[in-house]
Amino acid sequence: MGWHERIALLAGGVDRVCAGGGVRRDLLARDVPLILRSDVYPLAALAGALTFIVADSTVAGPVAAALGVGATFALWQLAIYFGRHAHRPRRTT
Repeated sequence: MGWHERIALLAGGVDRVCAGGGVRRDLLARDVPLILRSDVYPLAALAGALTFIVADSTVAGPVAAALGVGATFALWQLAIYFGRHAHRPRRTT
C-alpha cells in the first residue's frame, strides 16, 4: 500500500468523524459526541475510502471517487434503514 492509498484512508476516516460526525458541535454543546454513541459513520467512511482505493486502480479517478462516495452513502443509509449500529466497547471496570 503506497502513500496515495494511506492518505485516502486517513482523509476518509478523519473527515467523516471530525466534520460530518458533528464532534465539534457536540463538544461545544457539552454533550457526548454522537460518533461515540454507537454510530456507523466512521465504518461507512472507511468502507468508502477502501472502495475508492480499489476502484482507483481499475477505473478513472472521477468514477472511482463517485464509487467511494456512493459506497459510503449506501452503507450509511442501509444502517439507518435497518437500525444497525456499531458495537460499543464493553466496560472492563
